[in-house]
This record gives sequence, structure tokens and C-alpha cells, in this order.
Amino acid sequence: MKKIICLIFALLFCLCACTAQTPAPNVSDNTGDDTSFTISGFDNAVPVETQPTEEEKQPEVTRLSFAAVGDNIIYQAGFTDARNRANEEYPEYNFTPIYENILPAIQAADIAYINQETLMAGAEYGYTDYPCFNSPQHLGHQLEEMGFDIVNIANNHMLDMTTKGLLDTIEFWRTKNVTLLGGYENEEVYNKPVVVEKNGISMVFLSYTYSANGFQPSPNYDVVVPFIDEDKIVEDIRRVKNAGDTLIVSVHWGNENQFEPTAEQRALAQLMCDEGVDVIIGTHPHVIQPVEWIESANGNKTLCIYSLGDLVAVMMKASNMLGGLCTFDIVKTGDEITIENVVFNPVVHHFGPSYYNGKMYYLSDFTPELASTFAKVYGINATKESLSDIVRDVIDAEFLPEEFR
Repeated sequence: MKKIICLIFALLFCLCACTAQTPAPNVSDNTGDDTSFTISGFDNAVPVETQPTEEEKQPEVTRLSFAAVGDNIIYQAGFTDARNRANEEYPEYNFTPIYENILPAIQAADIAYINQETLMAGAEYGYTDYPCFNSPQHLGHQLEEMGFDIVNIANNHMLDMTTKGLLDTIEFWRTKNVTLLGGYENEEVYNKPVVVEKNGISMVFLSYTYSANGFQPSPNYDVVVPFIDEDKIVEDIRRVKNAGDTLIVSVHWGNENQFEPTAEQRALAQLMCDEGVDVIIGTHPHVIQPVEWIESANGNKTLCIYSLGDLVAVMMKASNMLGGLCTFDIVKTGDEITIENVVFNPVVHHFGPSYYNGKMYYLSDFTPELASTFAKVYGINATKESLSDIVRDVIDAEFLPEEFR
């Protein structure tokens, strides 16, 4: 028994001795306040990765910039100017000088829209102006080169060269690297959603016009002219709105030379908002009309540009010479779409005696010398100050460049 007890004590003594010889933790040699240390055997430990919380997860944000201009109406003076400005690059018709001041904005935009009011049916129809327009197809080639992506032809002049002229115009635009709105060869084409994708954002487009100056498409052709019809518009919106991220509607409407939208315009805009349209681009009145946010009871919010006014035209009122280049961003955050950074930049189409030497200018760059041409030749008060007053009266300051607020 004594031997067993002695063995137990001997074992306990050995264990205590081994424990006393275990090295102490490696305390820092620093003499300051640093009391950090590492524990032997844990120097190469791998930290445990933690998953981000729902609050920390950030949805992907993508955006694209959009630019829109109004009625591009080529009178005889316009295609005569283009012929007189022909050069080595454009030996027959050179339209580019008319637009050169606004081209940086058009080319900077991811997507640029224009309402091409005059047909381009071909030289065999003859080049004509009011009341039935047909413009050289050279203009279409050059608009494409300038950077316009979306060309709308749903307007009251789309049957000026008969149904066959409309079809020939559609056929011409189908050869260009643009998206055509408002002209449809048949019901099958009309019913196919028009979708444009850029920067990971898909846009669906619809287009309508209030009339074709009393003309109707010939029953001998299958062509579809998209006249405004509320029931049809609702049907179309519901058919296509899920084909893309955002829905944009071009609509040719309203009363000419009237700054205020009609009750019919406002009712149709509200209907489209209620159905989920994101942006309405309005044309036709030949003067600018308000830009507004419209909201629906279900929470949808629509940017409505009631009228962009004229881009190019030689009409005889100061207000007809004033149009807008409206830019905005389409922003996609996760699955949510918002319209942001809306700016309505006023532009002026200037022309000299006999309507020649036409050229676009930003209103901010419109000089007294340019305005004096209108006063001396046409007796029109189209100064920068008078046109700026119109802009401030019609367009809410929220949407205007700083200079015009």
C-alpha cells in the first residue's frame, strides 16, 4: 500500500513539473500601451467569413441616357439648303449643318429619339413641302450617321404620299440601323413588341397619331396606321408592357400653336399612366407644352412631355421656332425603374431671308445678331429674351437648365 501511495505522489510531482515548464504566451516586447499578443498554435488561424445582412446587400444599379427632339419638318428651303451645302462627303444633299450645334448632345446620349414628320418615299415621288411632304432619303442616311436611334413616323403627314409612299418610306427606314416607330407593314409587325436594349435596360415602345390629315390607308395594302384609340392603346399597353423593363409611348396629339395641353391630352396621359407607362413623348402642336410628372392611384409615376415643339420648321411665329431637346436618365435598381435627371433644354431653328440658311441653336447661345434677322426680314420678335419668357411660362423650373430658372 505504501508503495502505491508513493507512486501516486511521484506521478503528481512529474505532472506539476511539466506544467511549470510550458512556455508562457508571447507578450509583445513593446514598452508602450500595446498589450496585444498571439497564442502559440493559433498564428495561422483562418477567420470565419460572415454573410452580409439584408441591409448590407446593395442591388445592382444600371442607367442609360435618353435624348428626345420634336418635329423635324423639311420644307423646300430645307432641302434647297442641303443641295446648296453639298460637299465632297455629301455630293448631292448635305443636311448636317442644320443640326451640328446639337449633335454633341445627340451623340452623347445612349438613345436619341426624333419625330421625323416628313416622309422619305423616294425621288420618284418628287421632293415636296406643305401640304404634302416628301424629303430626300439623303436626310435619313445622315440622321442615322448623326446618332439618332429611334425614328418616329406616326404623325398627321404619314399618308402624304398615299399608302404606297408610306410603305416605301417604311421600307427605306428598315435598311437603316435605327428603330422605326409608328409605321407597320401589317398586323403581324404591329403586334410584335418593339424592344430596344442598352446598358442592360430594355425599353418597349408604342406610337400613335391623332390623324393623317383626313387620309386613310388603302384597303389594297395591309399597312397599319396607329391612330389614337383609347381601348386599343390600353390593349396594346397590356400586351407589351412585360416585354421589357420600361415602357415609352410616342404620341402625336394636341392643338397646333396652343401652349396648354387639351383636356383630351391630359385624360389620355392619365390613362397611360394608370396602365403603367413610364415616359410619354408628345409631338405635333408646333410649340412647346409643359413637362409634368403624372401619378396614378396604384403608385405608378409617369414623365409626360406634352410637346417638344418643332425641331426644324419654317413657320411664321416666334413660338414655332422654339423647341426642346429633352434629356433624362432611365435608372434600373434591381428590378425597379426610375426616371431621373430630366432637363428640357430650349433650342431655336434660325433661318435667313427667304427661309434659307437654316440652322439649330441652343437658346442659351442665341445672339441679338441672329434674332435681328427675324425682326428685319419677317417682323418677328424672336429675341433670346422673348423666347426665354415663353420657356419660363410653359416649362416648370424643375426641368430647366439653371440659366432659365
